[in-house]
Amino acid sequence: MSVGIPKNKASYNLAGKGVCDYADCILVDDDLYVLYENVAARSGENVLWIKKINLNTFDGREEKHPDLFRKHLRPELEGASTLHVGGNNVLVEGREGLVISSTDRALILDEEVCAIEKWKSPMENFFSDNSYFRSSDVNDPAKGYDIFDVERKVITGHLDCDLSFVKPISKWLIAGQRKNTNLAIFSIKDNCYVFELDNSRYRYRSQDTLRIIRFASTEESLFALCGDALVVVDLEKFSVVKELNYLDSNFLQKLLVKYDCSKADLLASSISVERFGVVLSGGFNPGYVLCLDMIKENPYIWLNDGYDDMLGVCSKEDIVFGLDNRRPTAWDKFTGEKIWVASARGMANNVQVGRGWLVCSQVAGYIACYQLKKSFVSPYRPAV
Repeated sequence: MSVGIPKNKASYNLAGKGVCDYADCILVDDDLYVLYENVAARSGENVLWIKKINLNTFDGREEKHPDLFRKHLRPELEGASTLHVGGNNVLVEGREGLVISSTDRALILDEEVCAIEKWKSPMENFFSDNSYFRSSDVNDPAKGYDIFDVERKVITGHLDCDLSFVKPISKWLIAGQRKNTNLAIFSIKDNCYVFELDNSRYRYRSQDTLRIIRFASTEESLFALCGDALVVVDLEKFSVVKELNYLDSNFLQKLLVKYDCSKADLLASSISVERFGVVLSGGFNPGYVLCLDMIKENPYIWLNDGYDDMLGVCSKEDIVFGLDNRRPTAWDKFTGEKIWVASARGMANNVQVGRGWLVCSQVAGYIACYQLKKSFVSPYRPAV
């Protein structure tokens, strides 16, 4: 079954004004995990709660839906937390590191365990191959990551790496940035680096002192947005197989003239990947969505632009979903033709596509859920 076009109006609006101060969410197939958070400065209390909502069976009564977990936080902790899902576990990253089982709602790891292990908050953490990895000290990446057995509640090992912004990219591999900002791939199995890319070669905005690399992966490749370049790394040979300076493409060169802007203004801030399809988006006035097919000799397929922020996210079929001037939008993946626009402009800055749902959200507490209904097959899809 092909991915469908959503209804024009959101089926559910969650985490709205008066419900919470901050919110984050993760869409896994048709299950939406929602992290709600209140802070004392705004709501008089520091409390965090999580709901697991199956969007197919949800009755729309958010306040009546049972909590997966609820906890009052220490008053000295400030800021918004981030939600991650790893297998049957839910991870909270930020003000306080928590691991909760999504099957029996049990608290696996909390501040008491963190105190025993001398872990500090905030932290970076992730799950890989049923193990929990947590940074020893987020302010000193060189201290590496402890490996924690969630069943026995003991540390079983340590990763000797200095990575930040870490993501698992396979069963035994993680990727992130070293202290020198280089992109690196690290083997959990062998406890060593297997690839490193010199980040000093690429151009970033002067304000981006951290020189942050955005990346996404498939089973075969890692696609890294390194400032003004798109770099493709083979995950079997651990070598660069393609490098594109996307700012030199005809599409972006035309934007330089159209908007009388600089190349720094056109640096992308987001990357999305599905097989060999890549979508870059961002820009800093103008905004744009640029679609690429990395198999083609000339990979640039189409570009849509505007004066406002734009975001594009690949789907598994013929649609690129995203945001155009904060309005949820869908484009034909092969032509860039706009095929759907939501009836109302929202406040989202993030888009997720599940099995039958499109979810748009932002950290300040706005989550809109659109059901994918009418199937779409592009008339421009290449014949197999």
